[in-house]
Amino acid sequence: MDPSWNKAYLILSALPETFPIKRKYHHMRYPDIGLRISVKMKCEDEPQCEIYGAKTCYIDYIAEYCGHGQSKTAFILNGATGDPFNGKILKVAVAEDKEPDVLGQMEARSPGNVVKILYNAHGTDGQRWYWCWITDRTIPVDQLFKPDIPLDINKERCVLGVLLCAAKCAQAGLRLSDCAFFNFGVCADAADQHTIVAIDAGSYGLQDPETGWPKTKATFTKHVVENVWKKAGAENV
Repeated sequence: MDPSWNKAYLILSALPETFPIKRKYHHMRYPDIGLRISVKMKCEDEPQCEIYGAKTCYIDYIAEYCGHGQSKTAFILNGATGDPFNGKILKVAVAEDKEPDVLGQMEARSPGNVVKILYNAHGTDGQRWYWCWITDRTIPVDQLFKPDIPLDINKERCVLGVLLCAAKCAQAGLRLSDCAFFNFGVCADAADQHTIVAIDAGSYGLQDPETGWPKTKATFTKHVVENVWKKAGAENV
């Protein structure tokens, strides 16, 4: 595991909602910690902090719920203007999650096909420990298919983008266990707004791209392509 997990932990605490936050129901469990939380990140520039008389200083964020899955919850980080993590996605899991490690290796194997891991550390709310990591922000593909989205979306191209992303991930040794559209996202960065990337590493982990799955194109077609087309049909694509 990446030794950076041993760095100073995040301090997490639930906050009251200042306005209604719509909970999503891909999974019925309640989101971790709350729908609106405070995040304190230990400043990594402590010598600079000591100039101002603080032995340890923290950077403060307000994180608002934006979705959750079977094992983790995602929040949008709101920080100071110019902060590198302002507007990024914080993911919180109650159990050890290999996603940061897997996606970090995938970024080296197949750049541009998975969401980037920007930071990872343990976190605590004073009652239990969490695995936390920060990624670039994306718009999940399933949200682009909603009828009320104020954008002119080419759904067919989105589906083809998902298939291409899944194929490139498989070539690099990553078999995605769930090809649901909410596990893929369009990069929200204005300079890269048309790239579809995998935003969930799934449960299979990384394999040797030379000897691992899939061994044949027929296997990939059966387990991925046909699955994606079924889900596309359910979305009337």
